[in-house]
Amino acid sequence: MVTEVKKLRSATEVAKRAEIRRAIAARLMKARIEAGFATASDTARELGIATPTYLAHENGTRSVRPDAIKWYANTFGVRAEWFLTGEGEMRSSDSPAVPELKDTLLHLTNYCLQLAGKLDEEQVEQLFTHVAALFQFLKKVV
Repeated sequence: MVTEVKKLRSATEVAKRAEIRRAIAARLMKARIEAGFATASDTARELGIATPTYLAHENGTRSVRPDAIKWYANTFGVRAEWFLTGEGEMRSSDSPAVPELKDTLLHLTNYCLQLAGKLDEEQVEQLFTHVAALFQFLKKVV
């Protein structure tokens, strides 16, 4: 009888953990889409994450470590608390990182303009496509 109770508790705990993983995965997908990333695979490549790892996080088959939750939250411009629990506002407009991000993008753009003269036409096009994507992302976050 005691063993069966332990098995039941264990099964209940496993089910709760799976439910939490699925909820975090759903918020990860929502944050990714709202940040302007079309697919999970493309997102993994763009962010430099192993595709199987990102896919497992987004489909809820793998837990997301606390440091990864913070990183995803910062990357997609959402509050870590919302990402973890689903409670409160998804985004915080008074985030101290927003002015810093704008400043960083401005410096990046200036650097790209300087660099553009040293690149071939295709490289310049790719560079400015990425810069434009960054600005689109910023518009969604702010």
